[in-house]
Amino acid sequence: MTKQTSKRQRPMLWVGLGSVLLLALVLLSPAARAFVRSTFPSGTPAFWSAAQADLNLLLGCPETPLSDFGPCWDDVAKSAAESWNADAEIFRFTTPPPILASPCQDAESLDFVNTVAFQDTLCGTAFGGAVAVTFSRAFSTGELVDTGVVVNGNLTWSAYTGPFEFPFDLRRVLMHEFGHVLGLDHPNESGQTVAAIMNSTVSDLDDLQADDIAGVNAIYPGSPVGELENPQPDSSASGLAIITGWICSASTVTLSIDGVFHTVLYGSSRIDTIPTCGDEFNGFGFPVNWNLVGDGLHTIIVFADGIEIGRATVTVTTLGQEFLAGASGTFTLSFNGMEVVIEWVESLQNFLITGMQ
Repeated sequence: MTKQTSKRQRPMLWVGLGSVLLLALVLLSPAARAFVRSTFPSGTPAFWSAAQADLNLLLGCPETPLSDFGPCWDDVAKSAAESWNADAEIFRFTTPPPILASPCQDAESLDFVNTVAFQDTLCGTAFGGAVAVTFSRAFSTGELVDTGVVVNGNLTWSAYTGPFEFPFDLRRVLMHEFGHVLGLDHPNESGQTVAAIMNSTVSDLDDLQADDIAGVNAIYPGSPVGELENPQPDSSASGLAIITGWICSASTVTLSIDGVFHTVLYGSSRIDTIPTCGDEFNGFGFPVNWNLVGDGLHTIIVFADGIEIGRATVTVTTLGQEFLAGASGTFTLSFNGMEVVIEWVESLQNFLITGMQ
C-alpha cells in the first residue's frame, strides 16, 4: 500500500492495493472477527461521510452474454455491490446511470466519480500480479471523495459461484474491491487469520463473511443519536460564538464549515441528555469567530465517527475585520412592548442585553 499526504484541504491520495494476487489461492479457516480498516499514515481511518458511495460502472458486456449474474459485466458489478448493501446496516452503494470517466485520477485532477472499469494497464504501469486495484482519495480527516477500481483487462473473466477456478470470477473480485471502496483493508496482512472476502488472496469464498459484515457495520454503525443545536438552520450569526450540540456516543466528533474540517471537543456534561443517552457526558462545542468565516451564506455539518448528525445553513454578517477593537456603544431598542438596552462587548465581538424597562 502506498500513501502520500498533500497540502491543507487538498485531497490526499491513498492507493489501496485491492489486488487479489494471481495464483495465491488460499482458503482460510473461520476465526474471531478481525476486520481491518484502511487508514492514513496519521492513523485516520477512511470513510464516506454520508455512508453512501455512487459507483460509475463502465465494465461493459462480454461478446457472449453471461449466464450467471449477467448478461453484462456491469450487472455482475451491481450484484457485488448489492451483496454489501444486503448486510450493511446503513451503508449503501448506488449505481446511477454511468458517465464517461476514468478510474485513473490523481490528487491534482479529481473528478469525484467512483469509476469501475477494465484497463489494459494499471493507469500506465504494469499490473504485475494484480487482478484488480482500488485507488481512493480523501481529505486529511479521512473523508473519502473519489475512488477508482481498475480491473486487469489482460485476464480472462467470468462470473460464477462455488470454488475458485479459472477464468477469474469477477463478482468475488469486485466484492473485495468494493470493500476497499467503503474503507476496509486486508485482515490477513495485519496478522489475522480469518475467513473474509477482504483477505488479499483469491479463495473459494464467493460471498461476504461474518468478518466482512462486521467491518462495514463497524465503520457505518447506524445513525448516531444526537443533535446540532447551535446554530439553527436558516439562522443568522455574527461575532464570537460556540457551535454546540450533543451526541449519545462517538469516538470522534468533527465538523465542517463550507467543507473545511475541524476536530470538536466532545464529552461535556449534559444532564438533559440522560433520558435519551443513559449518561450525561454527551455535549460537544467548537468556538468560532464568524468574522473569520466571512459575510454571506455558510453551511455547518457535524459528524459523529464520520456519520452526519446535523447541519445548518447560516447567514453571517461581520464588521469587516477579524477583531474590532476600541469600539463602544449603548443603544435602546423597542422590543415586544419594552425598552431593551444593548451594549457592545468587545470580548464577545457582539452586543449584549444590559437592561430592560
